[in-house]
Amino acid sequence: MRTPALALLLLAGTGAAALAQADRLALPDWSTADLSWLSSAGQFAQSQAICASVLHAEPPPADYPSPAEAAALDGCDSTYLYYGVGQPQDRVAARQCAMLEREQQRRLFAQDMIDPYPLLDGSGTLATIYANGQGAARNYDVAIHMACEMNGAPAEMEGRIMRLADMRDTGWQGDDFHPCDDVTSGLAAGYCSALYAAEAADRRGAREAAAMARWPAPQRQAFAATMAAFTDYAEVANLLNCNGGTLAPTCRIGGTQDMVERYSARLLALAARAPFPPEPERDDMDGGLARTAVMTQAEWQALLADLYAPDRPQYEAHHAQAIAARQGFEPTLVAFARMARPDLTAHQVRVLFRDL
Repeated sequence: MRTPALALLLLAGTGAAALAQADRLALPDWSTADLSWLSSAGQFAQSQAICASVLHAEPPPADYPSPAEAAALDGCDSTYLYYGVGQPQDRVAARQCAMLEREQQRRLFAQDMIDPYPLLDGSGTLATIYANGQGAARNYDVAIHMACEMNGAPAEMEGRIMRLADMRDTGWQGDDFHPCDDVTSGLAAGYCSALYAAEAADRRGAREAAAMARWPAPQRQAFAATMAAFTDYAEVANLLNCNGGTLAPTCRIGGTQDMVERYSARLLALAARAPFPPEPERDDMDGGLARTAVMTQAEWQALLADLYAPDRPQYEAHHAQAIAARQGFEPTLVAFARMARPDLTAHQVRVLFRDL
């Protein structure tokens, strides 16, 4: 969550002042969640009781950012700081940023402006920090309290809270607690998939930069152009992955990530005159319709025949859109190959990439 400048006003003081407003600006807590709509509501009584027992376990006063520290964190994202996504890893700054995010969410919730879902910011990041002892001293009661504010699906909340309680009771000393390990809903899976994709993009970018350091400027520019065009195509190609539903965002992100990763790896191998790398193991969340633009006509007609009739127009429109997007990126591929591998014809290059 990017923290806007307004959030800098939320922690006008540190320590006692910040703690004083905690009771006035409470986020939804699992201990008081209304589960009457569930036939199995009774099964969550233990985790709700655990949350009630740590209801006032707030971060220590010294862990809140000072006004100067808060000002320096304008626009921050606590999860990206914690994992070092797109920037150097700084877990102390992640903790301070998460404090700002949590206070902002409290204010907005108190004004009925949001229904907070702090899986990967605010309380979610703080649960991670205090459970792992990374960016702050380990404090399981605070970690559990923060997890109780995460406002997720019942099974997800139950699993995460019970896991943290077990970690506390057994004296776990690890540092790899991750809130995404407990997700059970399509909504949460989408948030986690976006984080994983951002982390993968960082790793891919580092590999690309190392290879491009040896290339002339025009070849680097051609590579950037074809990667951008292919990414646009991959996003279009995955629009209807998982046939909609709550897992659709996860499938779109996973399918797009899979295609972009494969394309980048092949381009680097092509330029290095090396064999293409082995195909990565596919995940179910990559979706089943990511390659309709490269299906044969017979394959496409067979897929259409299996669809529910009212859905076919939507898929036919998407198929045409994906083909157009593919036609848009292919010239950039040929332009890059002309610089990296002038020994290959345009047709040979297209054949090498025809399955993407």
